[in-house]
Amino acid sequence: MAVLSEPPWTPGDRPTATPAATEFFDSEAALWASVGNGDDTALAELFDRHGAAAYAVANTITRDPERATQAVVAAFVQLRTDAAERVTSRPLRVEVLDASRRNAARAGVAAPLARRSRRRRPRDAYRSMPSGAREVLALAVAGRCDCTEIATILEMDRATVGREILVGLRHTAAYFGRRQPGTRRANTAGWITQ
Repeated sequence: MAVLSEPPWTPGDRPTATPAATEFFDSEAALWASVGNGDDTALAELFDRHGAAAYAVANTITRDPERATQAVVAAFVQLRTDAAERVTSRPLRVEVLDASRRNAARAGVAAPLARRSRRRRPRDAYRSMPSGAREVLALAVAGRCDCTEIATILEMDRATVGREILVGLRHTAAYFGRRQPGTRRANTAGWITQ
């Protein structure tokens, strides 16, 4: 099979998955095999199922809609090529989000826009966060992945995923000058509050 250098369709004219196609591809293995055989309807079905989450992850990483779109298109082109060459044991959602995340990381982070005010914003806290915590939180929030999916995508154990989430939350709390999650303080009445 020839390697694609550009997507087989543009967002405006891509084939849509029909209800019959959705019923036919109810097995992920059948969908993956059809994508590998060059079936545009199967690729459209894969996009319909996981494209929004892939874009959300890519846009969170790149912070630029154009770069995010390019990363997602490159991810689906890559997935089409990969499907022809190998069988996957991971769920297709994990494959799509992982490819999108890798391509977005290659695309790089867009230069920050000029600041309009001195007010601290959540996105500023996210930008200054350690990269491991940033990737984990991008998958958790934008990709709506659970700890098991994040661990599979990033190839780390679930305990490490939990630690990275805690690092991100602590960083955000410190950024906004609030008490860090998981720490205790005594109040004036003498009892401990969380």
